[in-house]
Amino acid sequence: MNRDVYYYKSADGYEADFVVCKNNVVEEIYQVSYDISKEKTRKRELRGLIAASQETRCTNLFLITDFHREEVVINNKQIKILPAYEWLIKQ
Repeated sequence: MNRDVYYYKSADGYEADFVVCKNNVVEEIYQVSYDISKEKTRKRELRGLIAASQETRCTNLFLITDFHREEVVINNKQIKILPAYEWLIKQ
């Protein structure tokens, strides 16, 4: 598929684990966190996705977790929270 994968860190220190690009266009942004049951962890992971999305204008946002499944909208951006096994099956 000829894609490049990068790590993202904003000037404010927000991070995204994987920024997937094809032909210098960001196609998907991923955060990976085993457990997001603690509100502090959940906010940190979502904040990183939003920061990366705002800078790259990418709207395909994913948070890969242990078993949690949910879709959330933050700042008019939809984030798909998926269990790792479900994401792996689709790949």
